[in-house]
Amino acid sequence: MNFNETSNRQLELEKEVAIVTGGARGIGRGIVKELLSQGCRVIIADIDIEEANKTARELASDERCLAFKVDVAKSKQVEKLVNFSIEAFGMVSILVNNAGIQTDCEVLEMPEKLWDETINVNLKGAFNCSKMAAKKMYKHNKGRIINISSVSARRGSKKHTHYCAAKAGVIGFTKALALELAKYNITVNAICPGIVKTQMAERIMDFKRDKWLSEMPLKRFGRPEDIAFMVSFLASVNASWITGQTFDVNGGIFMM
Repeated sequence: MNFNETSNRQLELEKEVAIVTGGARGIGRGIVKELLSQGCRVIIADIDIEEANKTARELASDERCLAFKVDVAKSKQVEKLVNFSIEAFGMVSILVNNAGIQTDCEVLEMPEKLWDETINVNLKGAFNCSKMAAKKMYKHNKGRIINISSVSARRGSKKHTHYCAAKAGVIGFTKALALELAKYNITVNAICPGIVKTQMAERIMDFKRDKWLSEMPLKRFGRPEDIAFMVSFLASVNASWITGQTFDVNGGIFMM
């Protein structure tokens, strides 16, 4: 069996429209690429519009992939994002709440502004986007909301109390929202990535590489596509009976 073969997976996503927040780079870019490969039309929602446009051009030669500038912490901007999806593609059926920020700071030295900013982007952003998207999804009696949390929400991480709190909040938000939206045939699930080779992780990978690999049974760092494959599965008909769940995709560095 060729474990790298993905072209034969039948996920039936050809008619779907996805919004991927923070989709310009890293894990988000990998998710956009995977959803496009499955036939989705995709909107890259990112605060860095230049990078988002560049990614859209690189991943799609037609207008199946569009970019939109948004600060997910601002509800009015998110409302415009969702309306843009309706205007461009007629609907939104998949939402991937991937936008996030991470900084290093011990709690005793942390400015309130830094705490608030981290909670606003990582947690409030998921709330804003889910609320606005679900208002459109329920009219079609279907939808998929997939929230990207973190292994840090599961096991904690020094100098990241703000980030861990926000990402743990995403897990609780996922469970509660799944209960509320099930009656509309909208599923809500979360993914907790482990250490994935992205721009965000590279800044501390040099001095933590050996430690992390020693804790990881599979002895390799994740790739954006490792997370993206789980996203496309949860977005598909194959996951229609899965909701309110959190999936750890982390090479075994944390096990429940």
